[in-house]
Amino acid sequence: MSLSTVSFDEKKENYGRFFDPESYLKFYFCQPTTDSNQDVFPSWSLSDRELNNEIVRAIRFKVRTMKFCIENALRPKKKPVKVLDLSTGPFCGNVMFASGFDQVTEIVCSDFLEENRKYIIRIIEVPNSCDLSEAFTWTKFTKWAYGNADLVNLFRKKCREIKFVDMSKASATGMSEIESSAPYDLINSEWAFCEGSRDLENYKVLIQKCNKMLQKGGSLVLLDLLEQTFWVPDASRLDNRMPTVCVSQDWLKKTLIQNGFAVEHIILHFYEQKHSPMFNAKGNILVWASKTHEV
Repeated sequence: MSLSTVSFDEKKENYGRFFDPESYLKFYFCQPTTDSNQDVFPSWSLSDRELNNEIVRAIRFKVRTMKFCIENALRPKKKPVKVLDLSTGPFCGNVMFASGFDQVTEIVCSDFLEENRKYIIRIIEVPNSCDLSEAFTWTKFTKWAYGNADLVNLFRKKCREIKFVDMSKASATGMSEIESSAPYDLINSEWAFCEGSRDLENYKVLIQKCNKMLQKGGSLVLLDLLEQTFWVPDASRLDNRMPTVCVSQDWLKKTLIQNGFAVEHIILHFYEQKHSPMFNAKGNILVWASKTHEV
C-alpha cells in the first residue's frame, strides 16, 4: 500500500478527526513491556538495551531527560515561579513534575485542539476520570516516572489556566492567549514545535516568541523529534500520516543562540528501528536553553 502524507492545512483543519487524546495515550504510553505482562511501566533497573519496544525506550528517554532539565532549571529559582507548558497535548507528566517544586506557584497549560484542553480539565476537575486502564493511572505514572504519586494533586492546585494556542499562524499571532499571562520563568514543550509549526521559518518565530515571554534568565526546555517529516497518531489508521517540520541538531542550536538563548544542555536519543510505518524520525533531541537577552 502506498502511503501519502496529508497537507499541513488539511491536518490543521481536521485535527480532531485525526487525533484522539486517549487513543494516543493508550498506544504511546500503555505499551506492554518485555519483562512483565502485569505492569505497563518497565523497571528502571532494566537498561534500554533490555527493552525490545522502541516506543517504550523513547518514553523512558523523554521522562528522564525532561525531569533532569526541569529539575535543574527550577532548582535555583525563588518563589514565585510561573511555568508554561506550550502545546501540552494530553500528556501532563512534565507539568505534574514541575508542580512538585515549592517555588512553582502557577502553571499554565495550552493546546490547539479543544479535545486536548478538555482532557486536561478533566484531570484537574474530575479525579480518576482520565485513568486509561487499571494499569495506567496518572498517580501510577507519576509514581513510576518521578517517585511521587501526589504530583497529580499538586498539579490540580497549581494549574490555573488552560489556554488556546495556534503555533502555526503567521508571526505566531495564535499565541496571544498565552502571551497575556507572560512573563514566565520556565517554558516546557514536548514533541510540539515540529508538529505545530508549518516550516522552519515558523519554528524560528516560535523560538523568538518564547524569548519574549520569558523572564531574563528564564529557561526553555524543548523536546522535539530529530529530522522527522511525518508521524501517525493512530496505529489503526496508518493512512493518516501527519506532516512535521524536519529539524536538525545544528539548525536548532544555531537558531536558539541567534535568538537570545544560551544552550545549557543537549541530549540526543537515536532510534534503532530504521523503518517504521508510524514515523520516520532519526530520534529525539532535548535542549535546555536559558534566555540571555531580549530579541
